[in-house]
Amino acid sequence: TTGEKSKLVVIDYLECITGPYSDPTANSALIANQLKDIANELDICILLLLQPQKQAGDPSEPLLSMRNVKGSSVIEQACSIIFTMWR
Repeated sequence: TTGEKSKLVVIDYLECITGPYSDPTANSALIANQLKDIANELDICILLLLQPQKQAGDPSEPLLSMRNVKGSSVIEQACSIIFTMWR
């Protein structure tokens, strides 16, 4: 409404966005790539909240690998930076 361009978009969280596929992993991969394209095209930062895989360990322990991101390895490729937070 102010006419100023947004510089940050926060999405809570990736799996809440629906896609055309019945497989949630395929949808997450497609959407992650589309969000990367949008960020590059509009020159904005997209902060995308993701969950860890269930077998990643105890929530009180830090996630030390991108391999623990829930979903396809395409998500790893689509994200410029992945940082983790834990309880």
